[in-house]
This record gives sequence, C-alpha cells and structure tokens, in this order.
Amino acid sequence: MISPSAAVSASRLNGLLLRTRSGPSEFTGPAGQVTTVELDPGIAAEAQQALATAGYGHVTVVAGDGEYGHPPNAPYDRIIVTAGAWELPAAWADQLAPGGLLVVPLRMRGLTRSVTFEHMAGTWRSRSMHECGFMPIRGVGAVAERNIPLADTGVTIRIDDGHLADADALQRALSSSPAQSWTGIEVTVTGELDFWLAGLDGFFRLLAGSGAVQGSGLVPPAFNWGAMGLLTSDSFAYLTRRPGRPGHSELGACGYGPEREQLISTYTDRIRAFNRSQEGKLQVEVHPLTYAPVPGALMQIEKRNSRVIVLTEGKVSQEAPGAMSI
Repeated sequence: MISPSAAVSASRLNGLLLRTRSGPSEFTGPAGQVTTVELDPGIAAEAQQALATAGYGHVTVVAGDGEYGHPPNAPYDRIIVTAGAWELPAAWADQLAPGGLLVVPLRMRGLTRSVTFEHMAGTWRSRSMHECGFMPIRGVGAVAERNIPLADTGVTIRIDDGHLADADALQRALSSSPAQSWTGIEVTVTGELDFWLAGLDGFFRLLAGSGAVQGSGLVPPAFNWGAMGLLTSDSFAYLTRRPGRPGHSELGACGYGPEREQLISTYTDRIRAFNRSQEGKLQVEVHPLTYAPVPGALMQIEKRNSRVIVLTEGKVSQEAPGAMSI
C-alpha cells in the first residue's frame, strides 16, 4: 500500500484517481499533478470548483468513465482506484508509467482486497494485499453480484462470476435437516481462509444476520454477517465455529440438502489444507485470458479479458509452453 507519508516524499508524482468522491489527498507534493475521474458530471463539476477554491490547482477533475483512464495526462506514476473493480482494464496498463504502481480494490469471486500491483511484460503482479471493503465500480466495467434470497427467511446466497444456482432447490435444502462436522482445528482469526475456500467450485457467501438465523432455524454461521460456503444445484454448506480453548474457536462446516455430506467433506478438507499451509503470503497475478492455467494455483478466475491467478508464497507462475502474453 502507499502510505500518505511515503507519497508526500515523492514531490513530482503524476497521479490518477479513479471514481473518487472524497477528493484527492496530497500524495504528489507541490510539484506533482493529480487527475481524478468521476462518472457523475455534476459531482465532477462541483469537485473541480471546490478544489480550485481550496487552492488545489494541481488537481484536474474529469467527468468520464474510469474504465478508460484519462490519456491526455498520462503516463501516471500512481493509479489509485476507489471502487471495487471486477477486472483490470487495458487502459490502466497503457497509462501507467514505467515503474509505476496501481492500487485497486480487486474483486475475486466475491472477495475484495486492496492490491498494489506493478506491471511487467504484460502481467500485473501484486506487491501487497490488504482486506478492504468498497462499493462496486460503476460504468462500463460494472459486473453485478447475484443475490438469491431463500424465500422469506432473511437468508441470502450471494454469488459472483456468473455461477448458476437453483433458488427453489436451495430453498428446499434449507428446509431439510442439517448435517455438521468439526475439524478439531482451533484458531484465533480465520486469516486468508476465504481465499482457500474461494478456489473451490461452487464458492458463495451466505448472508444471514442474527434475525435471519433465529427466524429460519439456520445453524449459526461463523460470523455475524454469515459465512463463506460451497454449493451445488440443490445443496450447500458453510463455515461454522464453536468456542475452543481460551481465545480460540474450533472450525467446522454445516450442510443442507442431498449432497450435504459431500460438501461438508470437501469443505473440511480445505480447512485442514489451509491449516497445514501455515497461511503463507498470497501473490496475485493478472494475465491475459490466453495465459495457460497454472498447476497448483490456489485460485484461478477467468474474467472477460483476463485470468486472475492467486498463488501461495514462493509459487510465482512461469510462462507455460504455448501460452501467450501481451
């Protein structure tokens, strides 16, 4: 991540802020320039006037879609995106200066991380990654998540990346008797477990607050908001936890529907694999869609024009025979 103190020390930076409503910070120093792109023309005009009044003459506000950046002021030393991006447009790579950095809340199968990327030989590679929460990006690059309410229970299944699900079948599953299994693994925090689970087919997020849990009779999920889960066409399973030794929780899984036992087994096996990994640092790479799949990657996501690959520490992908890169 780019901290304010580090940014101020770079006195001649040229920065691009995409879809921001909070106003650019003073990360360029007095000799630098900032270009900020806002989708709403009215907000863009108000921001430009307010910044000029406040003495920020080095800031240019452009009304437009941040998907395309702003070529006239490129190249940029820093590109900072302030909305959840489903994909990294080619324009951002084209407008980034050599040695520049992109900071973006990247959406990966419903998970969002603020990732600092560098761009080399047609590939984005992460330098750091932090958990975050942002509103989804609007405009041309918008990709909506799918919410599937299970009747009037208050329980919702949220799916990203176009995964199909049968709402009626999942509602019937919720009405069936649950099965539950515990792993014996106790943790203080779940860390990057969500990434390990998101790499499995059928990953989703179960949204169920305390009211929904009480009203539906749902076995309580791991968190106040719900839990990460796996689903098939007619069954689903999700993360649960119960008190362990002081300051710890034991992880487990609960499932509903005809395939609940199989889903629970897959889920708990993944928890054990995560526990054995000692939670090494994760590396995110974004390649052209033509890039070959990487054996052993934690997660691989095909977007419209790119392939997102998440690897554990020490596993940096290499160009595979026959693969293409830009």
